[in-house]
Amino acid sequence: MNVTLGDNLNLPKLVDAALSRDEARRGNRQDQNGTTSTSTSTSKKSKTSKGKNVAILSDNWTSPSSGLNHRDPNFLSDSFPRSPPKLYVSAEVDTDTGSDNEFDLGTLADWAAEGFNVSFLPLNPKNVEGYISSLRKLHHDKALGPCETFGIIAFGEAASLCLEHYHVLDNNSGLKLGCLIGYYPTRIPDPGTRFPSAIKVVVHLPVGEVGVVKHSQMVGIQGKRRVVKGNVDRGVGVGGLLNMGYEAWAYEQVESGFAEQDLDEYDGICAELAWARSLKAARRAFGMAGDGEGVVDMNSQGEFFFFFFFLVPPLLSLGPILFFFFCCFADKKAC
Repeated sequence: MNVTLGDNLNLPKLVDAALSRDEARRGNRQDQNGTTSTSTSTSKKSKTSKGKNVAILSDNWTSPSSGLNHRDPNFLSDSFPRSPPKLYVSAEVDTDTGSDNEFDLGTLADWAAEGFNVSFLPLNPKNVEGYISSLRKLHHDKALGPCETFGIIAFGEAASLCLEHYHVLDNNSGLKLGCLIGYYPTRIPDPGTRFPSAIKVVVHLPVGEVGVVKHSQMVGIQGKRRVVKGNVDRGVGVGGLLNMGYEAWAYEQVESGFAEQDLDEYDGICAELAWARSLKAARRAFGMAGDGEGVVDMNSQGEFFFFFFFLVPPLLSLGPILFFFFCCFADKKAC
């Protein structure tokens, strides 16, 4: 669905199905000021976000160019006092012990070392509704100052729930979520759709099968949710960039858990590459300087070209000599 500010829409329940009550009210206030003109044929707004699942194909309502996102980190000057960016790391915990310490403490320490205020948000797989309720409460954190946002880095099933929850525009109350990074979710939103542009999204996926959440699109009517099987290919280039409506990367010959050092599935090379991409996304979302991904990508490509151009030719030139000695030892008559 592509709704452009300035268009005069008068389709019943169309805008209400996609936009939150706060966004619709803000659009009406701007209409009174003469800045934009967006109208609906109904005066009653939905009280909850339940059932709002219209897919976003293009979003210029909350993009930086629209000037409507007062939570953009560049909205205020650099001299304005800021608190360390708030970052929630979320993952599934053992329901028997309920201990948060079972998650990779090294990951929490790494993000804290980069200047983030890190907290752990546990997922109890037996209480998914309670977890979704916890996500909603994050938007009412009084510790967030003017124009401040928070970010979420989720792993596994927590990543699946966060991606599906925040794929709906109405669930990002006040546009306070600025960054969402998902590691090896079991389900992802429809790759042909986009996230609200106020959220910087990055997804890390192992090559293989993944569930794809789809909704039937009907104007003003809740569509049925269904999960279909999808396939994650190798992606484009050395880095494995996937052709999706949101930023996603593929990693070969790894399994879920490759980014957690305390798991057997840990893969140092892929974990370092995913870390650099996640750090780059978080820094951009919070208006912080630095670009670690470029350095890692350059190092990875440099190692590849060094091996290909400097090591492979000498090995090829030794091929005939090695073959000669092999023949001599195999059969002395061959000499």
